[in-house]
Amino acid sequence: MLSSQTTNFSASAETYGLIIHTTIGISYDVPNTQVHELLIKAARMTEGVLPDRDPFVLDKKFEDLYQQYEINAYIKDINVISKIYSRLHHNIQNVFIEAGIELQTPLVVSETKSGK
Repeated sequence: MLSSQTTNFSASAETYGLIIHTTIGISYDVPNTQVHELLIKAARMTEGVLPDRDPFVLDKKFEDLYQQYEINAYIKDINVISKIYSRLHHNIQNVFIEAGIELQTPLVVSETKSGK
């Protein structure tokens, strides 16, 4: 312990913000620019996400039937991180439903592959 450096993420979050992120899967027939816009909209709607730090999206991985995207957003209050994640997931689901876009999950993909 004496030779390693310890980072206090709670203190760092208060000063710089802490990045939270979550990954979703979206069908290839949805333009990635639209996915990026919707994910950023959902993050900006989320209580607890810092309004002065722009959320950003990473295109993560190509799966068989969908692409993975990762939304990243900055928070300060690490004490309610679970609630912020919950609000973010809630907002993601709602903005995609409003846009008529289905979220893909491994279960949906595996059932599609097996023909169930």
